[in-house]
Amino acid sequence: MYHTIQMFHVICKFKSIRIFIFNLILLIDRIIIIHDIHFAIQPDLHRFAYKLTADRDSANDLVQDCVLQALDNQEKFTYSKNLKGWMYTLMRNIFVNNYRRTVREMNIMDDNYS
Repeated sequence: MYHTIQMFHVICKFKSIRIFIFNLILLIDRIIIIHDIHFAIQPDLHRFAYKLTADRDSANDLVQDCVLQALDNQEKFTYSKNLKGWMYTLMRNIFVNNYRRTVREMNIMDDNYS
């Protein structure tokens, strides 16, 4: 993508055209990631989420949180890396953070009733 953007800086002399093309490239990258997640990875994500949570509704919530975080952090992902592995790592981190938050809230509630 970097070389493509450099090429457009040379070809396009007008800044507004460069900005438009740059935003178009970012949009296309986002669409490609969404397509890959939806068609290729999402069934695997659902299986992994169900293994973590053992509950269908919680697994669906976890997949949704994972996809949203992936889209928010897509600039940190490069296509030379493994998208499925990156998504699994995001999902595991979200699950662990949610678990820790739940345990912390339970400890606070226990302390209040003691």
